[in-house]
Amino acid sequence: MKQNIKDLKIVFKLLEKDKWKCFLAIMLLFIGSIMELLNGYLQGQLIEAITLLNIKRSLIFLGYYFLVLLIFDNFFRNYGKMLCNKIEIKLSSKLSNALYKKVIALPSYALEEKTTGEFINRVNNDTEAINNSFENVIDIATYIVACFIIYFYILYNSYLIALEILIVLIIIAFLTKIYNPKLKKINEELKEKQDNYYATSIESIRGIREVKTLGIKNNLFNEIEALRKMIVDKSNQDIDLNQKYTMIMFTIKLLLEVLVYATCLIQIYKGEVTLGFFVAMTWYIYRYTYLINSITYMNRTYQKLMVSIRRINEIIDNKLYEDEKFGQISLDNVTGKIEFKNVTFAYKNESNTLKDLSV
Repeated sequence: MKQNIKDLKIVFKLLEKDKWKCFLAIMLLFIGSIMELLNGYLQGQLIEAITLLNIKRSLIFLGYYFLVLLIFDNFFRNYGKMLCNKIEIKLSSKLSNALYKKVIALPSYALEEKTTGEFINRVNNDTEAINNSFENVIDIATYIVACFIIYFYILYNSYLIALEILIVLIIIAFLTKIYNPKLKKINEELKEKQDNYYATSIESIRGIREVKTLGIKNNLFNEIEALRKMIVDKSNQDIDLNQKYTMIMFTIKLLLEVLVYATCLIQIYKGEVTLGFFVAMTWYIYRYTYLINSITYMNRTYQKLMVSIRRINEIIDNKLYEDEKFGQISLDNVTGKIEFKNVTFAYKNESNTLKDLSV
């Protein structure tokens, strides 16, 4: 966790000028999520009032329910999400510009040791990984706080249901800890394959005249096809692993719903909880199942994001190469000549393209 926070320092730095917008977006989403907690209680009270044929009380709770949805769910949350999306677009643009400036400041030998396609992939694709991630992280964080508050309400009314939820959350945390390293590894390998693909395709298209002149078009096509196959295979591994994780989480979510509803029904029969609490639980358990779904989706997105952020930091923090440096001495009226003498050149596993060239 500490390493992840450290990796995100470039993001925090670029958000400095928009910190008040970020604060407003977070507060709107947070307040919207917290006030939504009233919905379960209001629904429960509404149903109880209807069963007692208390029309006045029913209309009052119905009005409260309408206002909470209209103000907090509709305005607060939607406006907060809109701000998040605008912040994400601006942040992605800033990140791309900062990375581009560092790339063009790299020493010349960096472009010999690594391909231009890899740097292009980092500048264009890795910086786009931030989109939608910012909103999702804030959304999940606010839901975690909301579910924490709900938990005390549930614990106050039924310690048995609170225990069931706690056990399920522990199981989810355990499964996430198992799958996270696997998802991270696959995404790192996938990025490496994509770097190779971008490098080969971009550089071959840029030098298409030379490619045709040298007669290596078919060789390049076979190489590109092989790289694409490796990307597809690695993407399929990512999909398979994520689908397995999703199916397990979906099963846990269903078991939680059935278990909680069954416990509620038994406790209503025994007179231990009210009908209002049961109706509230149908709303509050949805908050937990929504959180499980969000964690399932965000887990994959988060791993992709952190892999991209680390690749960006490698360039910005000069972990791969230092910035190019120039001396203090300048030369005027430079004269000289370039001479090729007995130069032989061949591509890997191919016959000589040049042999004993002297110019």
